[in-house]
Amino acid sequence: MSRQYRNCFGKLLVHPDQLRLPDRVRLLRELAGRLQAADDLGQQWLGAGLSSWLRQGGDLPALLGIRPPRGSRNTAQRQIQNERTDRLLLELARVCGTDRAASAALRADTPPPAAAGLVAELLKLRAPKSPDAFSRARRKLAPHTR
Repeated sequence: MSRQYRNCFGKLLVHPDQLRLPDRVRLLRELAGRLQAADDLGQQWLGAGLSSWLRQGGDLPALLGIRPPRGSRNTAQRQIQNERTDRLLLELARVCGTDRAASAALRADTPPPAAAGLVAELLKLRAPKSPDAFSRARRKLAPHTR
């Protein structure tokens, strides 16, 4: 990597988007190596996947084992969106006071003013409106069930 992109301690001075392609690839390889050398198993797994992809190319989600089965719509992006929806549902329940009141707010033509922003966002995400959706969200996000 060119000297002008790093300070005397080796830290980047510019955002990686401003680097040339060879420098970005070199940076990615360096970061993958750091991840592999880390103590955390998750970081080692990600570093190994990135290193493998840099050497052999191919499908990064498949190398990381996060590609859903053929025909499945359960992509990583869908899982992130579902988690966001669940968090918003629980926030709505908190604002409304109960799951039933939150469900009613989602179904109402004019939601309570305190919940209007959350309701608009949840409707845009096509969130479920039943009272059971709130208990499902709570179950999915509970730390002891992960």
